[in-house]
Amino acid sequence: MNGAFYRGLTKLNRNGQASNWCPQINNAVYTIYNGETQLHVGGSFNMVNMVTRGSLASIDLVSGKPTNWHPNTNGTVRDIQINDSTIYVGGAFSLYPDKPEIQLLHSTNKPGN
Repeated sequence: MNGAFYRGLTKLNRNGQASNWCPQINNAVYTIYNGETQLHVGGSFNMVNMVTRGSLASIDLVSGKPTNWHPNTNGTVRDIQINDSTIYVGGAFSLYPDKPEIQLLHSTNKPGN
């Protein structure tokens, strides 16, 4: 876009021009959920701005930097839904290597907290 290289995620202004907000994500992003102060993203990546994040990350909407929220899934995240203080994440992943059948994360820890 506009001769610049954006990897994984960027923000477009209303006129379609890319903004300076551009976290570097090292692979595909499949789902985005816009929170109050963070953008929650899921996909098949493992790094956001050179910080390890296993396919699921919360990114500060002002700085573009990943927050401290770090559930560290080990596969692909395809959907993120948030209802009040509960986060639901779906995809082909597990949080626990000895339980590969777990493919839905239910968390009551709000991203960014």
